[in-house]
Amino acid sequence: NLQLELDDPDALFRDLDTTRVNRQLTLAGNNPGNVDFIVGRARTSPTVTFVEPSTGLAGTRITLDGYGFSGGGTPQVFFGTTPATVVAFRPDVGAIFVEVPALAAGSHDITVVNTGTGKTSEPACFEVESGSFSAACSISGVVDDSVLPVAGAVVSFNDADDTFVGATVTNGAGAFSLDLDAPGTYLVEIIPPMGMPWTWGTYDVLCGSTAADHSFAAGWELTGQVVDSFGDGISDAFVEVEQIGGAEIFVGGVTDEDGYFNVRVPT
Repeated sequence: NLQLELDDPDALFRDLDTTRVNRQLTLAGNNPGNVDFIVGRARTSPTVTFVEPSTGLAGTRITLDGYGFSGGGTPQVFFGTTPATVVAFRPDVGAIFVEVPALAAGSHDITVVNTGTGKTSEPACFEVESGSFSAACSISGVVDDSVLPVAGAVVSFNDADDTFVGATVTNGAGAFSLDLDAPGTYLVEIIPPMGMPWTWGTYDVLCGSTAADHSFAAGWELTGQVVDSFGDGISDAFVEVEQIGGAEIFVGGVTDEDGYFNVRVPT
């Protein structure tokens, strides 16, 4: 038995009556069928709730947590009036991975522009340190689905203090590599690409490793649509699948522009 939970962590569309909608079903053979949701909708402005790390050198990769970012493609990020490179955008986890632009040392305001609504967030703060980045070692690997390489997976790195230190995205061959400024062991998280809802990969890797590989597991596919009370599809809603009575939670899928989702549950 499985429970599907609909939530919108990005909060562009939020359920007006409850923060979460639940459905339950039982998988039988290979034909689980469709699961549809009907919810209300309400728009919100982009909001940055957390910047990690909040200080660093130009070229540092940081993560902006928050909501209200999606609805018109990749959001824009500015340090003052200087645009920043968006390494990856994941509305399903409410995160934007950004590279700090070349700026003078000191405090700089970060704002996020939702390219769909045109709304701008209230500023968050980042302190640019003096000096330049110097790579001490790197971690690289390949991500696949046990058969083919997986492009577009976000690979996130935390240090021994569980502080985010950088992120990158797998290329067309499923490969990734990230330079780090200190030796040691890092927590690596492999986040599946949008539309490919596999369980996250999490493991410790020693800096300097060239074999930080990961294979996502195959499984059943659950499909459905999320619509509002007028029958219009809701994009960027997150559908999570959880085993009833079990400890394991399977990361779900994000609805496309027409509100359809596809969730793969490992067998």
